[in-house]
Amino acid sequence: MTIEQHSHENEAMGLEIPLGAGICKITKSIVQGSKICVVDDVNENVKLLRTMLKAEGYKTCVAHSAEKAWEVIEKNIDSDNTLHLILLDIMMEEMDSGFKLCQKIKAD
Repeated sequence: MTIEQHSHENEAMGLEIPLGAGICKITKSIVQGSKICVVDDVNENVKLLRTMLKAEGYKTCVAHSAEKAWEVIEKNIDSDNTLHLILLDIMMEEMDSGFKLCQKIKAD
C-alpha cells in the first residue's frame, strides 16, 4: 500500500490512499481536525494509516474487527464525539464482516 501526500497549485494539501480498485482522496480543507476511524484486521495497515493521518492533523480511532468497530462507533455516537470518516477494510478475516458492518451502519 502506498499513501501519497500531494499539493497542487489550486488544490488543498491532502492524502491519496489506494483502496482496491479506487483511490480515496482525503483533502485537509474538507476534514482537517475531523475524526477518522481506521478499521482493519492487519495491524501494519492500521499503524501506517494512523501514523499518516495523525501527522496530517486528523484525530483517529482504531478497530481491528467489525465487532470492535461497531463498539467504537456506538461509543462515539453516545459521547457526541462525531466520526467524520470510517476507512473500512471489507475483506477482514471474518467472512463478509466489512460488508455486514457497512450494512449495519447504513441501517442504523
